[in-house]
Amino acid sequence: MNTRYARIKSSSLVAATLVAVLYLIATPRVFAVQFTDLGVVYTLSTALVNNTSTTQTYDITLTANDTGYKGPNPGSDLLDAVSINVANDANVTKESLLSGPSNWGFVDGGVSSIGCSASGGSGFDCAKPQNQNQALGTGKKGGTFTWVFQVTVKTGTLTNTNASVEAQYVNSQGTKQVAMTNKTNVDDPTVPEPASVALLGSALLGACGLLRRKLAPDR
Repeated sequence: MNTRYARIKSSSLVAATLVAVLYLIATPRVFAVQFTDLGVVYTLSTALVNNTSTTQTYDITLTANDTGYKGPNPGSDLLDAVSINVANDANVTKESLLSGPSNWGFVDGGVSSIGCSASGGSGFDCAKPQNQNQALGTGKKGGTFTWVFQVTVKTGTLTNTNASVEAQYVNSQGTKQVAMTNKTNVDDPTVPEPASVALLGSALLGACGLLRRKLAPDR
């Protein structure tokens, strides 16, 4: 009986481990990171919204709290462009800006001296105001601002490292003050999505149920 018990316990544990590993490998992973540059606190996070065998669509949220801005002119400088990069351009199939501050629009490209460069390359997605009047205040006039980009990539190609954020600040006359604050190679504490955690939990519960039935006395 002891040998039978050990054999069943061992095989059940192996099965549970294999199921857990398979779920972790097969399920897309997301990241949420935060860093501070020039006194501005940036938060970049992702959420998977659609998953197929060939593509994955993510909502990418960028938040900037610039009340602590330490640029040349705190209280009067303006934030006039932000951009993100979460995948190589060759792997991006669709991109857009879902939401942002009033009158801010989407440009397929990165931050440049004109706010956003419509280069359509390098995997950057940019947002900028329609005109200087919609640029955002910093320092004493600042606040917390949020942009939500939606990016569709080839399955498995969303970067878990090397995510980038860019931002540009100008003075009240629109003259560039900080060419590009740039954070590349964002440290990425990659975490499983809630869905993968739930699936893994279900798998382990199933394995435990199997083990319990196997160990029940023969009737």
